[in-house]
Amino acid sequence: MFTKCALFFAFIYLLSCFTSVFALQCYKCHCFIQENQSSCNLSTCLIEYVENSYCEIRVSSNELEVDHNPNSALQELFSEHYIRATETIVHRNGDWQPASVIQISYGCDWNLCNDPRIISFLPTSLNFKIDSTFLTNLLTPDTEPLSTCYSCSKCIDSLDNLNCSTESCTGTCFIEDHIDDASVNTDDCKFAFETSCVSDVLDSSVEVTGTYYISDQSQSSVNTIDIYCRRTNCNNPRIAEQIRGNTSFTTTINDIMTFRPSNISVLPLNITNLQCYHCDCQQLVNETTCNILQCNAVEVVNGSYCEILRDFAEIPGTENIHLGHVGARDVKYSHYIRAVETIQIEPGMWHGSTVEKISYVCDWNLCNNPVIVNILPNSFSFSALPSEVDHLFFGTEPVQKCYVCSLCVNNSVSWEEDCESTNCTSGICHIDEHWNDLEYPCEYAFTSSCEKNVNTNVQITGTYDLNDGDKDVEINEMDLYCSITNCNLPTITEELKTHIRKNSQLDPSLFFRPEILLTTSISPPITATPVTATPITATPITAPITSSSVTTMPTSAMYAILLTVMITLK
Repeated sequence: MFTKCALFFAFIYLLSCFTSVFALQCYKCHCFIQENQSSCNLSTCLIEYVENSYCEIRVSSNELEVDHNPNSALQELFSEHYIRATETIVHRNGDWQPASVIQISYGCDWNLCNDPRIISFLPTSLNFKIDSTFLTNLLTPDTEPLSTCYSCSKCIDSLDNLNCSTESCTGTCFIEDHIDDASVNTDDCKFAFETSCVSDVLDSSVEVTGTYYISDQSQSSVNTIDIYCRRTNCNNPRIAEQIRGNTSFTTTINDIMTFRPSNISVLPLNITNLQCYHCDCQQLVNETTCNILQCNAVEVVNGSYCEILRDFAEIPGTENIHLGHVGARDVKYSHYIRAVETIQIEPGMWHGSTVEKISYVCDWNLCNNPVIVNILPNSFSFSALPSEVDHLFFGTEPVQKCYVCSLCVNNSVSWEEDCESTNCTSGICHIDEHWNDLEYPCEYAFTSSCEKNVNTNVQITGTYDLNDGDKDVEINEMDLYCSITNCNLPTITEELKTHIRKNSQLDPSLFFRPEILLTTSISPPITATPVTATPITATPITAPITSSSVTTMPTSAMYAILLTVMITLK
């Protein structure tokens, strides 16, 4: 007993230390893309806590990787909020072919910024362009056959100091550029490269790596140039620099990729209180003047989930977007989408549903990422066939009576003796019923009444549990007005539920949920389909990087200690 108590208090002490550690939180997972496929299933994403690092997403033809990199990984990184691509331009069949993408990556430097849900918004290319005549004159065979290539490995501060030997070659000249390789370069080394002769006869090609800085486009740059060429001594580093200087790129960036909180200071790690984005904005319906991507505030609240709420009902004709918290005790699920919709009903006609509210709720740090607003469904499109449900709303005689009562019961047919049928000759009947609502200590809670000056309609609240993608939308509440004597019965709402149709086609990204500590989850595939936006042209400009360090205990080590104590306590 003493040992377990001691271990318990040791765990509590370590936990208190652990929650004060400053560390960056990044998602971590990967999957391999099968041949002839464009995506793979990121089914088990973790949240890792790292120091002196930035978060990253990397997409290649055969792999999708969500991870982090040390700040020292890239020598010439102006900003840790960027899109970087490596692309190859090949001379084949007498022409320079369009650039083909080897890898595209996204880097960022605030908590959980490498959210897999943004993968579909990444550009597919930076579209590097180099004048084809310029390349032909430098790299492709001329009237004289290839005879020699440069052969050396250098790290020099100026190309004026170039002193490189040559070697005989009948294959292909090659130069590998290491200018952006932090493991090679030093403060005195501006040009790091390796030149050689390759025995195989290969097509002339240029492999370009460039970086588009999202927060400061003027600093975008071409980082490295690797060349295979078939002209004597064409692998001259000076030629590589000429090509670098004549390389440009034009890319298409979706506005979602520009999201970056202005306050990106790393928050203390806290495993008991949830961090959520917190902000509000307002716009007229069907307008886009509200820039929720400018959301900068992060709030920490105990006993809560994160929420995104789109409210169309508070002010008619206006959409209020709110990012914040919702009490964990107030909701049935921990990861879901909920819609409240109203349908006006006439005999033989159900009008299209009017959305009152759409909300998204989730239960891990910063999961209410503002980019999610753009992929939320606009509606569940509740509807029904008039031929199947008109008898529930309309009769041949005017309304004479309606039930009046408020009950909370565990049996849908146990209400009759407690409800009174009262006169309602100048109104219509109303019932507001809740099923398995945490606000009520019963299975069925409803209020029946007689209402005046109201049209026949039904308001439906439905929830899609994202933790169980096999389920359909669950109807949680029905607020119904009907024009038949005593039609405001729970049996009527129960029957109507069976006829309600809904559209539950959701963006696969909404199902994403990381593994949290020791729990597991399964997500549908996250696809990498590009989204078009306004083209942006970047002019290559180089710039240095500055990095800051944190001198706390490595979080991974602290986490390992905590897990050891937790397992021991068991």
